[in-house]
Amino acid sequence: MSDIERVTVADGKYTVVIDGGKLTALRHGEPWRDLCGDNLIYWLAVELQAARAALAERARDATRPGDNQASAEVHS
Repeated sequence: MSDIERVTVADGKYTVVIDGGKLTALRHGEPWRDLCGDNLIYWLAVELQAARAALAERARDATRPGDNQASAEVHS
């Protein structure tokens, strides 16, 4: 199993690749910068991944039948 994670931004122009502790940057899919020791980029990528996952989960919840506010109203 691969532990490689990728975070892509700017419509695919830049990608941060996290490969088992090694951090590199791609520009247009080509090697661009070695980010070894750049904790700022690492933590920004981690936070962005978490935020995207949370948004995706909210979007999935919003599209589930019966989970909208109108169906949650109590009728007497």
